[in-house]
Amino acid sequence: MDLENHCRDACPIDANYPSCLEACLRDAGGLSPSCSYCRAQRSVCSDFHCSELCLEETLECLECNAFHCDQAYALCTGFETTCDDGVDNNDDGF
Repeated sequence: MDLENHCRDACPIDANYPSCLEACLRDAGGLSPSCSYCRAQRSVCSDFHCSELCLEETLECLECNAFHCDQAYALCTGFETTCDDGVDNNDDGF
């Protein structure tokens, strides 16, 4: 089981779910506070928008996450989500 699924299973679905995910990702995964925050927000986005499509990892699941969650995740982390144009828009070498 990957870290994100472990944390989803460990956190009850309630008002504290995002904070629980963030703490679990940080503590169990050793992620930095800012990275665990971004990952938790992406998980919440995926759960909200794509849960029915993401019971298994499918193309539809990936497309749903790309449409609904990738841009906010990229803004949060500073990572680019697509590099199809071949231009390194944030000078990270990718």
